[in-house]
Amino acid sequence: MTPQKNITVFKKAVIQKKKIFDKALDFYNGDLFQWKEYPKKLESNELGKTKSAVYAFFVKKPKIHVKNILAAVGNLKERQKDNKLPKVNADNEESFKENGCLYIGSVTSEALEKRIKQHWRINEDDVGKSTFALKIKDWMSFAGMNEKDFNVYCCDMVSQETEIVRAVEDCLATMYHPLLGKRGDSPKG
Repeated sequence: MTPQKNITVFKKAVIQKKKIFDKALDFYNGDLFQWKEYPKKLESNELGKTKSAVYAFFVKKPKIHVKNILAAVGNLKERQKDNKLPKVNADNEESFKENGCLYIGSVTSEALEKRIKQHWRINEDDVGKSTFALKIKDWMSFAGMNEKDFNVYCCDMVSQETEIVRAVEDCLATMYHPLLGKRGDSPKG
């Protein structure tokens, strides 16, 4: 069996996606979209309890760190093939040098604090090898970095539907071209 071409059904799908992206644009363009810096100290806070948010990891002095990040993450991925690390977007190196965006992500069902801890991997219990996350602790020293070289920002989207959160995440990734992470509907990597 071969897939059939059905312009009517395809058009309906495009219209539905457009409605979602129009709502995402309205949210981003409105007063509710505000980046807030996530505290460096990861103890519990109100922001961390939110279960619907977009977030971004940025690197200070990206021009200095870009080559070392690419090498450190690439080497770790090569050595630990079963460790679920984000996709390396070497094509985004120039964008990264300009804006420092390391990763864009979202949460729609778990506490933001839990997800941020998985990305930092401060404790071994935060995340296992089977969970996609930055796992910064695993590679930052090899990149010549420490916690002070990173900033994390997030935007609470608790009043938004999951599709809107994901559309905002996808648009932010298109805008910033992060150095790490996969794009599209898949929340992995």
